Amino acid sequence: MLPVPARSGEDLRESLASSTADRSPEARLVRAVSGESRPDEQAASYVEVAVWCLTGMSGWWSLNIITAEQPIFVAELPAQKKMGNLIAVCTQIGNIAPIVYKAATRRRPGNLVVAIGCFQAVAVLALLTSMVLWHSTPVLLFCTVLAGSVGCMSSVTYWAAVAQRPASCVRAMSVGMTLGGLLATGFAALQLAGCQEKHWRFSPQIFFLLAAAMQAIQGAVFVWRSQHASSGTHIAASAGGDAESAACATEKGPIPRIAKFLMAGCFVVYATTYTMPTLMPFMAGHYTNKTESQQLLLFMQVLQNAGDVLGRLATVLVRENRLVLMIWMLLLVASFLASVLSSVQDVSTLLQYEWALLTLPVICGLFYFSRGLLVTTFYLYARSIGPKDMVQEITENMGFCGQMGALIANFAAFVLVSIFTP
Repeated sequence: MLPVPARSGEDLRESLASSTADRSPEARLVRAVSGESRPDEQAASYVEVAVWCLTGMSGWWSLNIITAEQPIFVAELPAQKKMGNLIAVCTQIGNIAPIVYKAATRRRPGNLVVAIGCFQAVAVLALLTSMVLWHSTPVLLFCTVLAGSVGCMSSVTYWAAVAQRPASCVRAMSVGMTLGGLLATGFAALQLAGCQEKHWRFSPQIFFLLAAAMQAIQGAVFVWRSQHASSGTHIAASAGGDAESAACATEKGPIPRIAKFLMAGCFVVYATTYTMPTLMPFMAGHYTNKTESQQLLLFMQVLQNAGDVLGRLATVLVRENRLVLMIWMLLLVASFLASVLSSVQDVSTLLQYEWALLTLPVICGLFYFSRGLLVTTFYLYARSIGPKDMVQEITENMGFCGQMGALIANFAAFVLVSIFTP
């Protein structure tokens, strides 16, 4: 008989305790947000986790800031209610940046630290230009294209940059991405909430200046930490390794039917999500008092971002099965249709302003809650479909379908708004 190690009982107890802790609601919540199925296998310092959280916020920060100031744009600029649609269209034009980047790095992987740093500078430039010339619609829309290009590039570069870091860094960046929009909207609420028209607590110039300073800090911290850790070469090499690994995948099994449902689901979710910024100014615009319309749109944006964050966090309570996905998809479609009806029908004849201030933001919050929950659950579900190569192919196709849905929906919304809105 082989001797039993003296610490086998203690090791077993530690293993059971670790397994129990790993199944705790807190652990499941953190993993659900980031899409991780296992706890960290490598520790990261608090400084590094904080840096990746700031990095996640920085990707869409400049665009979130411009979007958050939309209540002022709708009230002050000639385009008025069309501003939501114009901002959404300019955001999609920003997809040119990752296309050019992919073409330029097709043969040789680029330096991700340099790419991220350069686009952080572009974001700062867009915010500073908006600070000075926000009252000029063409200039503001050009700045929106720049901010949209920074956001779209972040989807290409950030995940590649963090891929080889500990899972806690991936989680931090994911949470940062969701919190960025919420903080930008909270900043706008601090400026506008409860204020009469043109009697803001501080001007758009101050708003954009502070946002530009925050963007600069986020970019500088990332570049400093990357250089300090000598990770520039490591990140670029890991991206190249990922590309080579993908190229070596020669055989893939047939894609299951559920994958097609996930792709179609991403198309619908992103198409409706990127149509909502066009609908919201029209929903609020039925109330002709500019102060009421401005406050209503602001509260809709607050619940929009809060709903998205809460929806992502709620994935810990949701099972990834088809019935649950269908139920939440129906809720998303129902809340979207309610938004469409509220934008084309003059709801001011049906709801007093006090009731609209409650009803319309709740509709937006329900939509974005469903959206955040569905997007996260789709990708969590996809991780369990098959082997790694198949999962990679499916998730890439899901992202492509979602982007195509956003582009088509924005083009259709732009045409309809241009034709039917005086």
